Amino acid sequence: MVVVGDPVRVGLVASLAHPGGNVTGTSFLGPDLAPKRLQLLKQVIPSAVRVALLINPNNAANIIFRDESETAARDLGISLIQVEASSVPDLDTNLSGVLSQRPDALMVTGAVTRNMAEPLRRTYAAVPGPKRVVAVGDCARDCGVFAGAYGVAGAARDIVPVDAEVPGCPPRPEAIVAAVRELTGR
Repeated sequence: MVVVGDPVRVGLVASLAHPGGNVTGTSFLGPDLAPKRLQLLKQVIPSAVRVALLINPNNAANIIFRDESETAARDLGISLIQVEASSVPDLDTNLSGVLSQRPDALMVTGAVTRNMAEPLRRTYAAVPGPKRVVAVGDCARDCGVFAGAYGVAGAARDIVPVDAEVPGCPPRPEAIVAAVRELTGR
């Protein structure tokens, strides 16, 4: 494995402590952060009831992230607007849901890959104002460890206007709250 969200849940290894065989790689348990991100967003933007989530369904870590986000959104009374796209044609087909549901915020939580740059641009363009975009974490801010990688188009701000950036890998919850509070004035 190279870098995966949760190698145990996707079935690559038996456990992180003892993966077995000749397996080497890096794991960032990003899906475990999904509920916390939504909780923090709701805390600082209490009026947020619709949040768009753009994911690539071909990435197993994104599926886990989506599932964790769905559970957290339900618990918080947030309507999660899912836009699944692994290519621009996929986005064109699935974007109408974003337009009709008017999300209150977009959160970008990783470096933007080449195949997702245009879907992110189109999602941003489709969201009615006021538009709020938060780049959460070093990968979303400046590509982090993925800077210069072949498949990376750039940081979130290279693709769409970003209103707030939260440093860290992973970012501290207090930093996320502070950034969104500054953005919303709450």
